[in-house]
Parts: sequence; C-alpha cells; structure tokens
Amino acid sequence: MAVSSRTAMAVLSLPPARGVLSVMFLALAPLGLMADMDMGAPGRVALSLVMVLLGAPIWAWTLAGFWKDVSRPDHGDRSVVLAKRPRRLAVAVSWVALAVVVIAVPTFTISTRPEMPEELAIGSLLAVLVGLPTASLLPMLSRWYVIRGGTVSVERQGLVVRSPWQKPRGVRLWLLEDLGEEPRVLEAMPDGTGDGLAPGVRWRPGARDAVLRWAAEGFDPTFEEARALGLRGEWSSDPRASAETWRSKAGVILFLGWAVILCGLLAGGILYFVARGDSPWWILPMLGWAPVLGLAILGRRLLRVLRHTAQPGRPPARVTEEGWVDLLHEQGLIRWEHITHLMVRGHEVLLVATEDAPPFRDRDLGNRLNDRVEGWAERSRVPVPSAGLGVGGPGLWGVGERHLSYPPESNASAVADEAEALGRIPVQRVPSRG
Repeated sequence: MAVSSRTAMAVLSLPPARGVLSVMFLALAPLGLMADMDMGAPGRVALSLVMVLLGAPIWAWTLAGFWKDVSRPDHGDRSVVLAKRPRRLAVAVSWVALAVVVIAVPTFTISTRPEMPEELAIGSLLAVLVGLPTASLLPMLSRWYVIRGGTVSVERQGLVVRSPWQKPRGVRLWLLEDLGEEPRVLEAMPDGTGDGLAPGVRWRPGARDAVLRWAAEGFDPTFEEARALGLRGEWSSDPRASAETWRSKAGVILFLGWAVILCGLLAGGILYFVARGDSPWWILPMLGWAPVLGLAILGRRLLRVLRHTAQPGRPPARVTEEGWVDLLHEQGLIRWEHITHLMVRGHEVLLVATEDAPPFRDRDLGNRLNDRVEGWAERSRVPVPSAGLGVGGPGLWGVGERHLSYPPESNASAVADEAEALGRIPVQRVPSRG
C-alpha cells in the first residue's frame, strides 16, 4: 500500500501527469450543470461544485509549477536573483494561453450538448489545441532562455554570478561601490566579474540602487527593498520584512476554505441521502463522523486565520509587570516566575517555561488528536503515519508543554525587546540561520 501511494505521488509530481488531470477536471467541472438526472437545480449545482472542489488541489499543484516557470529562476532558498534576461512577452503570452485553456476546456464540454452550435465546439477545441501546448511549453522554454543567459543573485555574503559556461563566482559587495550605470550588467560589473553573462542580462527594477547602497552601508535590506526584490525577511533588521504577505495569507485561507466547503458538502450529502431514504441510517455514524470532525477542526482554524488577517496590527503577545501575556496561542498570562528565558534568533522567538509551570495546552483540536495518535503509534508495533502539526495558519504550531514558539512573521521579536527592557527574565540571542 505504501509503495503504491509513493508511486502514485511520484507520477503526479510529473508535470505532464498533473496537466492531464487538470484538463480532465476542467472538462468535468460543468457536467453537473448539464446532467439530466432527477436531482433538481440545487443538486446539479452541488455536483458541479464537488467536481470543482475535487479538481482544486490538482489545479493548485499545476498552477504552482506554472508559476515556478514564469517567475524568476531563484537558486534555492539561500539566494535571490537580482539580474537576468527579461522575458516579459513570453510571460504575458503564457498567462494568456493559460486563461484560454481554463475557459476553452469547460466550454468544449458544454458545446457537446445537442442544442449547442457546432461552431462553438470547433472554436473551443482549436483554442485548446493552441493554448495548451503554449501554456505548457513556453514557460519552460523561456525559463531555459533566462538561465542560459546567466544570472546575478544576492546572498547574505554578497553577490553570486552564475552562468552555464563558468562555475558560480562570489562578488563581495564592497567591490561594487563603483558599479557602472550601464544597464547591461556584463559591462557594469567591475574587473570582469560579470564574465559569462549574456549581453541581454539586465538589473531588475530597484536592484542596482539597492546593490549600491549595500556596498556603501553594508548588507541590511530595508523593508521596501525586501518586498520589492523578494528578499528573505531574516536578512533585514526591520521586523516588517518578515511579516506574512497577502499572497501567503490568501493561500492559507483558500486552502482552509476549500477543505471546509468540501467537508460541509460531504456531511450535507450524507445527511440528504439518509433523509430521502436512499441510504440506511447507519451510514450517518459510520461515515458522517469524518466530515463533521473535519468541520470542527478546520472551521475553527479558518476563523482564527480570518481573525488574524483582519487584525494585521495585533501583537502576538503583551508584556506586563505580572508576566508575558500570550495572544497568538491563546495561553493568556504566563507569570515571569514560570519562564526560564526567551530565546531570540533573528525575528523568531522561543519562550521556555520552568518545570513547575502549568503545562501549555494546545487549543487546536486537530493538533491534540494528532498528539494522541502519535503517542499511541509510539506504543504500537504497527507503523502509523503522522497527520502533521500546525496545518492551516497563525497560532497553530509551536505549542509544547514547556515552550511556545513564535514565527518571524508574528513580530514577536519586538515584544521580546520590551521584555528585555523590563529586565524580569533573561533574553538569549543566538545567530540567525541561513
């Protein structure tokens, strides 16, 4: 069973397999609206909605691969590209082709009904035949074109020049104080450090000015530079650079919303068929518990994420004379005598409690159930896979019996500064990773 699941995931990781499934679910999406079954208009809408919800993960997976190909070719998580060959036209055409496919595939399904004009079927089929290979191949080809031209990336230690013709070469920032104004990076880099770059390699907007400032003042990106160039938040001393972006928040909200709606439809569907008499009553306790439990766990997570998103300035904790008041994990007041120290790494914060402190309790039902399952799995001879901790958004991870962890985007480092200024507990600072 484990081998077959791994094989299935390996097959799905291939872009052609994901593409075929994405197109298939696009074609199936309008089938519910077209069905002639005796289920009424609400039933047909619900069937189409189920098709859309089932296809959503595959579409998201495929779109993630598409986005990777049309975005800048960063080299892992430790560097960010600042200069590359431009490919605006290829990216624009790729997005247009993707939109054409998304519209044309379900249109072709609808056009198969007898009352639909034949021209609609021919037009939508031609659009798919042109748009699908364009959206599949053009992003990869244009990405290959960018990489073949070479790139200039920034890391904490300085710039890195990469090209297919030479080994990656590091360039210290202080060597770039006299960086030329020539827009072609090959001619602007000093002392032949840009050798191997194609003549078409250009600085991204704002990148050249940022490099000149770092060369003069040291590498400490501002909040504006970090957001404009997509730099890692921990590279900046400004805590705002580590804050969650709207894109990441939207991704979490969309995922949880998809899961909540799917669980609601499953629970409603089971109840509907039992109430109509199409299914026996014992189906409710046998199958109905799963979507109901999913709603109880994921619904609360969705509400929590929405609440945090609606209160972007809400701090993760407060410092008072009595102690540390946790808001992110909903633990409330933790008295200073129950805290051994705060550990700060970059913008990450870890609160460590004493042995005699009341144990912290995770408020998330899913995490608590998973802890029970993992505890049982450790005592069982049968291997049980972990359900994973903290899936879904802010405040759903980092709750142990003796510690609370605050991610960089929570801006807990500012609260740790207040605690250090108060002088009630030691604050340990360790070097940032990466």
